Amino acid sequence: MVLAGELEELRTQLEAAERARKSAEAELSETADRVSELAGSNNSLVTAKRKLEIDIQAMQVCHFAMNYCNSNEVLAARRYAPRRWQFDPKIAADLRPSAYRSAVRTSLVAGGG
Repeated sequence: MVLAGELEELRTQLEAAERARKSAEAELSETADRVSELAGSNNSLVTAKRKLEIDIQAMQVCHFAMNYCNSNEVLAARRYAPRRWQFDPKIAADLRPSAYRSAVRTSLVAGGG
């Protein structure tokens, strides 16, 4: 009788442990799915950030070229700027050349201008 009671108690504990294991596996699967979604979102954001950084650099080159370069340098800068940023005074109006003048000059030199 005592053994039967202990056996029943062990079965109950085994069932509870099995339910807990299944619950933990389900939570692990959901967490893995969420991590995968977040990794995909992160990759998309990194790509968008790179594109924006390239656009900003192109705007800075154009702004610098419009205000500080001779005509040959302007032509060189134009080759490396995307069409939508080329010499648009509305976009360039808010940029401050003192903050990035040397970086833009470096990019003009590196770009072949």
